[in-house]
Amino acid sequence: MCLLGAQIGGELVCNGGKFENPGGEALSCDGMVVKGGVYLSEGFTAQGEVRMPGAQIESNLECDGGKFENPGGYALNCDRIIVKGHMVLRGGCEAQGEVRLPEAEIGGQLNCTGGKFENPFGYVLNCDGMAVKGDVFLDEGFAAQGAVRLLGAQIGGGLSCNGGKFENPGGEALSCD
Repeated sequence: MCLLGAQIGGELVCNGGKFENPGGEALSCDGMVVKGGVYLSEGFTAQGEVRMPGAQIESNLECDGGKFENPGGYALNCDRIIVKGHMVLRGGCEAQGEVRLPEAEIGGQLNCTGGKFENPFGYVLNCDGMAVKGDVFLDEGFAAQGAVRLLGAQIGGGLSCNGGKFENPGGEALSCD
């Protein structure tokens, strides 16, 4: 599905949606502007890349229980995204492939509590240069197989990794330089 540059006056709700384009783009939302929240939850599944570079979301981006599958590629690409509320990748959210948040601006929390992220041969969560005004939660059942990068990230609250599991055989599991 292609929503490049879309202007949405309310919410974008894809709860329970299934988007399939293995090895390609499953959902393309580059540069979209959403006046409400974006919901990719409650059984949402994507086979292929979900793209939101440069998107602006006036409320929350919620992916509770969403599944993003693009092994060896980008599962969720949110380079330079602006989320005025919280970004939520918790509650059984799963990603196979890289979740990208470089230079993202998040006005609330980044909450990955209980999320499962796999990209054993690369970055699993890339947050280089990200700015979060609230807390970042990589805790309570969060599991990463691959590198988690927070290089140059600015976090206005706390960073919680209590009960999180970070694995990257042969490389750095968590980088916060």
